[in-house]
Amino acid sequence: MKATVKRQVKVKRHGKTVKVTKKVSENVPAPLDMGTEIIGQNGAEIHETTKIAVTGCKASKSAKRARKKKKKGKAKNKK
Repeated sequence: MKATVKRQVKVKRHGKTVKVTKKVSENVPAPLDMGTEIIGQNGAEIHETTKIAVTGCKASKSAKRARKKKKKGKAKNKK
C-alpha cells in the first residue's frame, strides 16, 4: 500500500547540499484484518473485524544497491 508522507530530503543546489521537506510516496504495510461473524442460537448476529498480528517470521532485510565494478587500467611500459 502506497502512502504520501512528508520527509526531509537532501538536495544539491548550486553545488551545496541542502535539506528540504518534500512529499514522498512510501510503501506502508497494510493492516491485516479478518472478518468475524458470530451467530447465536437465538438469531443474534455480531459482525466484527479482528486485527491479526504476524508471528514466527524473520524481519525483512532492506534491499542493497548494486555497486559498479572498477575497471582495471592497463599499465603503460616506458622504454
